[in-house]
Amino acid sequence: MFPGKLKTIHIFSGYQLVVDARAFDRAISRLLESGVGTTVSKEELERPLIPILLRKCKNAAVFGKAEAEEFKVSIESRPIREYTVAREMFGVTFPAKSKPLNVGVCTIYDWKRHKRLIGGRDQVEKPWDWGNKAHVVMVECKVQARDEQRAKELSDATFYSLENILHFFAGIQRNRCDIGILDYDAEDSRTYYMFSEVGISGLHGKEFSHSKFHLGELIRSDLAPSTTKLLDILSSQKTQFDRKVLRAVDWIGQAVRDPNPASAFVKATIPLEILFSNTEKGIITPSITAQIAEGCAHFLGNSIESCQEIEKTMKDLYGTRSAIVHAGRDNVSREDVRMLIETAKSALLAVLAVGSIDSADALSNYVRQKKYAGCMLQV
Repeated sequence: MFPGKLKTIHIFSGYQLVVDARAFDRAISRLLESGVGTTVSKEELERPLIPILLRKCKNAAVFGKAEAEEFKVSIESRPIREYTVAREMFGVTFPAKSKPLNVGVCTIYDWKRHKRLIGGRDQVEKPWDWGNKAHVVMVECKVQARDEQRAKELSDATFYSLENILHFFAGIQRNRCDIGILDYDAEDSRTYYMFSEVGISGLHGKEFSHSKFHLGELIRSDLAPSTTKLLDILSSQKTQFDRKVLRAVDWIGQAVRDPNPASAFVKATIPLEILFSNTEKGIITPSITAQIAEGCAHFLGNSIESCQEIEKTMKDLYGTRSAIVHAGRDNVSREDVRMLIETAKSALLAVLAVGSIDSADALSNYVRQKKYAGCMLQV
């Protein structure tokens, strides 16, 4: 962790505690990035550490490597518990007479009909205000953690991913619906003050989301095979390619939610890079742009002309991406944002519709075969 002398001065409980703040933060970060950090919160690491450092400071002692290792072992010895975390959910409607819905690793409940199931069928004790609340829709997930704060952090990350997944299914415009678990701003009250040469005025108004997402859309009997496959991937996540698909879904959902056109535009390019680019360096070269454009053309085009048009459009859109990222451009048309989001979503579903594609290599080979399928000369 941080063996050695302690420098920067802080005051705790009447003692003068001397700590190198940067070294302390780096040490805590290293622990959080280790296996321990996946199940314990930053607060839970710091809480028992402060008294130890106080004693060292009082005795003019050094916190050495042996003490650091001993502290890590003490944290690792704490039991890992399973927590079921439930939260309210807004911006959605629950299908009538439906059982609880499983979406990925989350379960969504109709409060009135499924209240007794939330948190576990055999769980007797509920939060003290459980019976005083009149929720509409609730969502829960299970996480593994050593303390409640970390359980909350892990569940928040899961719920955030769920929001992105549902926005992926809901549509391509933020103002079509506004799903919220962590934050909800379907009704936004705002006051504006206007100052001009003719005087001062005030405006007050409310903005509302235009509709709610009906969860029944996820259990329709006429879902396309690619959509059904995506829902299966959300639940299973068996392979590295499954996780690649989910990362693409997550970024499309983020792009849908982002009200800033330039930011949403850049986010909408990421799922295409996840699908069609094998580079891990994050640098988009002209050859990678061509690779992405060709991938979109092969999966979304239905004629030579349409493939050429799609390829040209994608290269133009990536020119816009470059202007945003490298030149600071921020005047991006919402039509371009919508087109890019819809292209990313359609390309992903088109990839899933090909049953033989179950890995990144299989996807690359498929595109390569289509590229050269018409170039063999008949002798």
